[in-house]
Amino acid sequence: MNERPELERSAVLLFGERRQRLVVIACSLGLNRYGVHAGLPLAEAKALLGAGDGRRLKVVSLEHDAEGDLARLKSLAQFLQVFSPLVGLMPVEPPDGLLLDISGCVHLYGGEEALCRAVLKELSERRLSAVACIAETLGTAWAVSRYGSGRHTIVPTGRAAVGLGPLHPAALRLPPACLDKLAALEVNTITRLRSLPRESLPSRFGPELLRRLDQALGCVSESFTTERLAEPVSATWASEEALNGLTYLENLWEKLLSEVLAKLAQQRLGIRELEILHVTENKRQVRLELRLHRPAFETRYLLDLLDLQRERHPIPEGVVLVRVLVTAPGRTYPRQITLFDEPEDRAQRLLAPWLDRLISRLGSEAVGRPVLVSDPQPELSYELRSIEDCPLDLRIGPADSGLPERGAARCRPLRLLARPERLRQKADGTRRLLWKGQELGITNASSAERIETGWQRTEDVQRDYYRVSTDRGQFLWIFRCLTTGDWFVHGLFD
Repeated sequence: MNERPELERSAVLLFGERRQRLVVIACSLGLNRYGVHAGLPLAEAKALLGAGDGRRLKVVSLEHDAEGDLARLKSLAQFLQVFSPLVGLMPVEPPDGLLLDISGCVHLYGGEEALCRAVLKELSERRLSAVACIAETLGTAWAVSRYGSGRHTIVPTGRAAVGLGPLHPAALRLPPACLDKLAALEVNTITRLRSLPRESLPSRFGPELLRRLDQALGCVSESFTTERLAEPVSATWASEEALNGLTYLENLWEKLLSEVLAKLAQQRLGIRELEILHVTENKRQVRLELRLHRPAFETRYLLDLLDLQRERHPIPEGVVLVRVLVTAPGRTYPRQITLFDEPEDRAQRLLAPWLDRLISRLGSEAVGRPVLVSDPQPELSYELRSIEDCPLDLRIGPADSGLPERGAARCRPLRLLARPERLRQKADGTRRLLWKGQELGITNASSAERIETGWQRTEDVQRDYYRVSTDRGQFLWIFRCLTTGDWFVHGLFD
């Protein structure tokens, strides 16, 4: 359709030679309602379309270009490697689809449903109509995507038998002779097929039936060959005359970055990770690396980050080679404009550039983030980890952040002291306390919240916490140690 847009409003039927006869190789989805499907003899397809409502259809019959189709399918496989590094052709003859091993990739897109929609959206923008299925086995994914209903389907883990049950036995990729025998017995669903005695299946229908059934159900493993990963995008400058001067180097960066961004733009990709290698006359090498929190599409933005990195990694004089290598491309998807920002969009727009600049200037090892730890003792309930070891996922909104609910969060101070600070009670027995040389009067206090660490600790911690307001306008989080009776300030609500 991309090469022949005049066919867009027509129903297309592709035919080719199989076993010395012309059969339907593929057809538009709208032709299925008239009984036309892949594998049907061409003469029967034309007869079906020439009767009844089929006469009003504008059908264009074209001979199938097998070599060209295979080449385009392989090109599409490399294009979809942005979603998974393991993409291959469906192991059938001829290949009629693509397989993506999405193990370990689902969380990057916010779940299986979101990943499935993202793949279909990307294909749709390339004017390709596709049907997708996510399943735990190759056979189930192929069967449901071709014989199931719906544009995309997710078969839950352990539910392959349920997803396959209502489908025709042809969904198991069985040979025609086997399908003819099953049709003679009126076995028209996989559920009906599974109700037959298993031990009799090989002798009655051949060994292929049992193998395909077990592969689809996950009882027998099945593999596929992945396409070679696409070559990384790069741009290189080399000269016998050494490059001196910061201005010349920045101009060269701008030229090479514009070159790689132009290559990526053809696939609607940006730069997620970048490496720039500099080689001097005396063979000294200096590398600058960028790891961004969201893909970059603008040369100016990348140049600003490189300028910050140059403060930590000075580029010496006498550069004779510069190579820009995109080690990880990235993609963003357009979203419908709304009156108010979604929390996820706002986080990406505001936090990502700030983090990129901070890491470029200080280094990823110098930038940390607090991570919640399951510990009842407040000062031990978090730890600071490097942003490199625990990257910040800016796609996750507040509802999925793992933070306490809003009501529970009000019971915890905004600022927690690294170590509790001692409070001294005045000897006159009034509700006045001494903290940092100041005398505080308690005007209001909540009920006690007891926090205990349990017997498994070497030093058991038992505390009663209170949220109190003072006559100086402060709102403090204080506790009384039950073992010693002493009072401490642990946090401030400000």
